[in-house]
Amino acid sequence: MKKCERCGQNFMCGASQGSCWCFALPVVKDLPEKYQNCLCEKCLQSFMDEDYYFDESGLMVFTEKYHLKRGHCCQSGCRNCPYGFIKGS
Repeated sequence: MKKCERCGQNFMCGASQGSCWCFALPVVKDLPEKYQNCLCEKCLQSFMDEDYYFDESGLMVFTEKYHLKRGHCCQSGCRNCPYGFIKGS
């Protein structure tokens, strides 16, 4: 059990066993230097880019904002595609 350095909540960490839930997350580039220890999932995700979020299955989902910055449709049927592409059409 670990305590989040930011909010103080207890959470499970498996890093000492070689596998933790945070290993599946992208690297957080804008994490303030004052945090030298582990953060809980909620706090860690609050520092992540607004270009994506994780759904209830743990899958990364790109936001409409990301797609608009990208500037074109990849025609993959993305969940938040602002260009109106429907998979299979």
